Amino acid sequence: SIFIISVNTDIHFYGLLKTIGTTGKQIRKIIKIQALALSAAGIPIGLLLGYATGVYLSPLILNILSVGGGIQTSANPLIFAFAAAFSMLTVFIGCRKPGQIAARVSPVDAVKYSGAPSTVKRQSKKTRKVTMLSMAWANVTREKRKLSMIVISLSLSLILLNSAFSAIKSFDMDKYMSKSIISDFTIAHTSIFGPEIEKNTNGVTDELLRGVGQLGESEISNIYYHELFDYRSEEDFTIYEVYGVDRVALEYFSDIDYEKLRSGSYAIVSKDSVIYGDGALDIPEVGGRLTLKSDSPAGSPRGFEVLGLTDEYPHLLSKRAFYGNSLTVIIAEDVFLDFFGASQPMQTNINVNAEDIGRFEAWLENYTANQNPELKFISRNTLKAEFDGLRATYITLGGAMSAILALIGIMNFVNAVVASIITRRRELAMLQGVGMTGRQIRNILLFEGLCYTTLTAFFTLTVGFALSLLIVKVMAGSIWFFNQHLTVMPSVLSLAPLLIICAAIPLICHKKLNKGSLVERLRVE
Repeated sequence: SIFIISVNTDIHFYGLLKTIGTTGKQIRKIIKIQALALSAAGIPIGLLLGYATGVYLSPLILNILSVGGGIQTSANPLIFAFAAAFSMLTVFIGCRKPGQIAARVSPVDAVKYSGAPSTVKRQSKKTRKVTMLSMAWANVTREKRKLSMIVISLSLSLILLNSAFSAIKSFDMDKYMSKSIISDFTIAHTSIFGPEIEKNTNGVTDELLRGVGQLGESEISNIYYHELFDYRSEEDFTIYEVYGVDRVALEYFSDIDYEKLRSGSYAIVSKDSVIYGDGALDIPEVGGRLTLKSDSPAGSPRGFEVLGLTDEYPHLLSKRAFYGNSLTVIIAEDVFLDFFGASQPMQTNINVNAEDIGRFEAWLENYTANQNPELKFISRNTLKAEFDGLRATYITLGGAMSAILALIGIMNFVNAVVASIITRRRELAMLQGVGMTGRQIRNILLFEGLCYTTLTAFFTLTVGFALSLLIVKVMAGSIWFFNQHLTVMPSVLSLAPLLIICAAIPLICHKKLNKGSLVERLRVE
């Protein structure tokens, strides 16, 4: 689009070249040389800015995808070579059509050229009042393709900004907290919270539990984990994932009589157990029985009656990894320790008095950093900071992309306005020649900017609203704490500066490009 605008601006020059014998092939070559000169300056700058932006944005993007640990940026020359080659290809494709336009124009057509289509449909005459606004609207709609290009390019940044703010508005912190923690503090081995496949499911030490007990009054809730394998054959076997929970954890996900569960004769089964193959693993119904075979030397098989079924075992109480063809069984903490023997907790949840939260958090930070770095803790404060960081990441990414698109849109608008004023210099001079004042000319240009802003606002708040809905779904719809909430306030608030820009640019361009006398501007160039 920028090359087309440039060619339209210099169309008289290309017509004069045709007059002195320059061929169409030579004109196309001139435009390609201009493209090469611009690329020689622009591509190195773009590569440097692109690398700097990538170094900053890549960790943010990978953190959203939860794969940002230990990221290292690369300065491989092949990356820069490919980017430069791709940019050059884009430039040559972009200047191909403008080159054809310049090569085909005749000297006579070049002199007459005003930026408007050469073929105009015959319309019936209508008598209507001519105003500054109607003249501005006629100028704006003179080239529908250029108008569409400018409106879309200006709207894209507003749509993306809208989408970024809508995405963070859709992040539900209460939902995030409720699915991440059930207490003031949760402690486990670092592998439990990390992406590792192998999990340390008995990492909470007695030393930590004693230290917590000495800090002051607290409510401690432990989660235990054990795996049992029931082999029928090498290809057909079942994994029983057994969790030992106390009353606090049980109340989080199931309405079950805990005292009955503590009797040792009952178990709860999760219905979200994954079945592979031919479905050899059957989930027993309530009242049915299942048998667990302890792998302890002194242990023996024990039968349990299914006291209840739960839709899924909560992720925040699990080892954060799941097997295929497994059955998740939940029994009481006391029964677990009696059946499997002494074991360290997989996870410990701690509730403390509100006034003691800061003291407990400071102690846990020191303990996990200096005394036992293999342990990690999360708290409501750390989760809130993590949540705020995620929101800030989306705003940074969305804001950066919006700024880039806004810059492109404004550049397109400036080029279009400059080209329009240049090709209409004689036309504007003729209007002044028949009595129109300079102030009236400026009012027309001011209304043209208003028309562009109005059309941009209309497109953004109608078609753009639907696009924002789609973009937000793609950006954040799969996140589990997502709760759809669209807003148009960023676009509405951005319309004021957009109006100032769209109104000021035509006036500034007109002032810069029309400094000559009226007689000089009436000459055919």
